[in-house]
Amino acid sequence: MICAVPNAYFSFKAFRYRGARAAQKIVRAFYLGEAIKILLMGAGFALAFIYVEPLSSRALFAGFIVVYLVGLLATVRVTRKTNY
Repeated sequence: MICAVPNAYFSFKAFRYRGARAAQKIVRAFYLGEAIKILLMGAGFALAFIYVEPLSSRALFAGFIVVYLVGLLATVRVTRKTNY
């Protein structure tokens, strides 16, 4: 949740606009979306450390990294060109 929810918010915020005329809005949305994404991740980690008892910090960070890498690999796989 710490990784997936902020990334979903970023995707919603960043890909809201389309076209060359909206280039300035797109750049602004990317910066704002990324800033809010980082804040949401920080808040998620803070809440996890405050409210989750007992908490294994190694497992928390390992799960975060795995979810992040799975999303990254899925993006690479979808956008990769296949040669048949």
